[in-house]
Amino acid sequence: MSVLPTLGGGSFPYQFSPTILSHLRSNDDTSTQLIKGFVTDDCSISVTFCGPNLEVISKYGERLAAWTFSGSTMASSSKEKNSHSTSSAASSSQLEITCCIDLSNTEVTRHTSHRGAAERSSLAGRLLAIGLSDGQVCVFDISASRIIRSVIFGSRITALTSMASPTSIPRYLCEDLLMFHGLVAAGTQEGNVYLVDFALDELGILSDEVSSCHPYFADLKGPGSTEQLAQTRTKALQRGQLVCISLQNTGGQNSNRKRQANVFSYTDNVAGETTYFPEAGVVVSALEYVSPIGALLVGYNFGSWQLWNVSAVNSRSTPISLEFSSKYTAEALPVVGFTFQEPENDPRNFVYVWVLRGENDLDSEEEKCGLNSRASISLQALAFQSKDESDAGVLYSGLVSCNCRFSCQLDNLKEENFNSIKGSLCLGANALPLPSLSGHLGRKDVSEVEDGQVNLGLCSFLWEVLYKTNKDRLTEDTHRYFLGIFDLNAWYQAQMPDNVEIDPTSQCSFFSVCALDEQFEDEQRNKMNYLIHSRIDLSSISRYKSLSNAEQHFYPSSLAFNIVNLLDFGIVHANHLGLQRKVLLELRSLGRDRLVDPTNLFELCVVAGLIENATDIEKCQENLSQQRNILLTIALEHHLVDFMKGCLIHWFDGKLSSILLKFKIFRILTK
Repeated sequence: MSVLPTLGGGSFPYQFSPTILSHLRSNDDTSTQLIKGFVTDDCSISVTFCGPNLEVISKYGERLAAWTFSGSTMASSSKEKNSHSTSSAASSSQLEITCCIDLSNTEVTRHTSHRGAAERSSLAGRLLAIGLSDGQVCVFDISASRIIRSVIFGSRITALTSMASPTSIPRYLCEDLLMFHGLVAAGTQEGNVYLVDFALDELGILSDEVSSCHPYFADLKGPGSTEQLAQTRTKALQRGQLVCISLQNTGGQNSNRKRQANVFSYTDNVAGETTYFPEAGVVVSALEYVSPIGALLVGYNFGSWQLWNVSAVNSRSTPISLEFSSKYTAEALPVVGFTFQEPENDPRNFVYVWVLRGENDLDSEEEKCGLNSRASISLQALAFQSKDESDAGVLYSGLVSCNCRFSCQLDNLKEENFNSIKGSLCLGANALPLPSLSGHLGRKDVSEVEDGQVNLGLCSFLWEVLYKTNKDRLTEDTHRYFLGIFDLNAWYQAQMPDNVEIDPTSQCSFFSVCALDEQFEDEQRNKMNYLIHSRIDLSSISRYKSLSNAEQHFYPSSLAFNIVNLLDFGIVHANHLGLQRKVLLELRSLGRDRLVDPTNLFELCVVAGLIENATDIEKCQENLSQQRNILLTIALEHHLVDFMKGCLIHWFDGKLSSILLKFKIFRILTK
């Protein structure tokens, strides 16, 4: 696998206004605190935060809403022209936003087709869940630019995930959880996980960071307790409390139990060994709800993770139970994320979960510069006893086994300066749900497929590689960004290898990578400019229109799509052309001059599958004239009119007679 040219053009940066930048930095006198955030699934908005300050921004860099958390006084703004109050900045210097998620992008919304994206981009009903360092979890209404719910716990909030939205019916949640509206899972500093019912169906209830609700911890007692829980919920709301469920108190014998005060115990399902940690040092570093397996995935900073069954089908006869705990390894990096994938045509009941690991808990530029570890991804194969299909979707139940089948370290993939790598960070991973296609995955564009079953065979990864500073070259880049696409179904066809084979002269059939750096304007690149997050626009994904059906044309490297990049100074839109389109673009724009020595272009065309005949490839290895003939034939087949005209004008003296000959043929064929 190699990082081959795949990116096309990009937009000029939609730079944030001075108002946005000054607000984000208003609590950071030294300007070293990292701005964090994400692009939403539909690419319509971006969310950024730094310290206690929150900004919601359109994909063109315009402010949509803002908020400053103070703990005692509130400040908000919904218009760019309005002045944003920051009078509370001094009093909120210790308060910070630790995590944030989009509540609007539910499982139903994520897995719908690209049609109707304009309707979903409306701000009406767009909500954020926000975790704070003082233990608060808040719900922020973007259209109203205000906090509408807040509940406070005793520990720092470190991870959030949405389990149900107020605008959709949850799929396959256990009966006790179905009565909740706006269900969010929150992880804390001491290793606790709480399920919070924000009661978004009760419009008369309002709370904010000043008058936060207190949690009412309810017990789930199994079958027959739903009616009692409904009564408990009603009484709690009347008292101004929000119902919460502590995950650690619901899992029976397999849940985490505190051996003694201030001690956190963890028992894995692999070796059955129990490890004890100081409670204050345990962090829930990742949470993800996966509806097709009815599971809540919990990742910890000591590198292990758990699968909790929260579905209607539970073999332990309890509403919620701990189904799996991974093995503890002392040197493992913190779990920082999960992503779910499902094969398209596996007759067995197998699904896959990506586990992302890295040192992502960085708050300042100095901490990032001191990074000395490399992020990694591992693919876990989960086997289930049964697979049930209904109008609500697919539900796998009865977990049988969980094994690691593939792993990859996120670095610069053996490029130059490999030995100078200091470390890497995984900035994000997302499944790319597309309409299911019959036959070979990807032989049609998204726009050519009717709505139907969702295909979860594609997944994207975003990471940053940091390099050691070269004192002799002060202008050398200290970091680079990479985007990878993993095709699960192509991985199946490749006989499920357990790693990626590195080969600079060919493509990997199931994992493609491109560098994003070239899309960021050089004048914006300095010490404090960095990429926060990127998101692929699902509505823009298409395959290369193959003329020969070469296998390379159906690799993930052939995908074309648009990317929205969120940086600390603005937003940049980029175009990923796919390898074949990019090679043709290089032939079109640079080929006229490179025909003098066409070896590099010829090799790229071979790698891209634009030249398939093995005999032609062998004959042309050392014959530049034959290489020119092949390249001109490719240009002829792809109707590169301007390239052919350019060759005719540039080589009018006839030194390269084959060019004139091909041009004459082109004129004849196009009459």
